[in-house]
Amino acid sequence: MLTAFHDLTQSKPKSNLHQEREMRLLSIAILLTVTAIASGQEKPESTPVDGKIEWVFDYEEGKKLSEETGKPIFLVFRCER
Repeated sequence: MLTAFHDLTQSKPKSNLHQEREMRLLSIAILLTVTAIASGQEKPESTPVDGKIEWVFDYEEGKKLSEETGKPIFLVFRCER
């Protein structure tokens, strides 16, 4: 009787295929969570920095401004304020 109870409490090792599936599902869940959080953030307003640069935080607005002024676009990815 004790051996049967001991066998029930021992978990069997998971196969590599099962582990890969769990990792994929976890990765997808994390990606969806991060995307949901990032999409809920509002764009910051365009504000002058040290009175020299007025950053534009909307890509379409920046493209339009670049076309109007003839100036190039300086694009920064993942810049935190």
